Amino acid sequence: MALASLRSVHHRGARWLLGAALWAATSTLALYSAGNLVITVGTVTGLLEPTEAWKSAGGVTVRAVAYVLFFLAGAAMSATLTVSYHRRHRLHWTPIAAGIVAPPVLLGGLLVVIPAVFGR
Repeated sequence: MALASLRSVHHRGARWLLGAALWAATSTLALYSAGNLVITVGTVTGLLEPTEAWKSAGGVTVRAVAYVLFFLAGAAMSATLTVSYHRRHRLHWTPIAAGIVAPPVLLGGLLVVIPAVFGR
């Protein structure tokens, strides 16, 4: 998807779809990174109670910090690519809205609807 965004796309529908997919990837990475950061900072400062998984992993380690920084850097690079594509192709607000709304709706559908249908 990143490589496709660097090429010139002439079909309007394909530009819109790629723009929405880029915004979806960026918003998902940003939300995941923000969640990691909130949990880490909240646990370290004592605002959140450490879970058993947190304790068994050893708390804040170099690997844990590298993990959070890796996803923060990925979200920043994805945002740079997405905004660049959006400006270059002069897209409207609709791919932004579709890209930001689609991942939570899809994830909610996977985590709520599918277990409800197949759980019986």
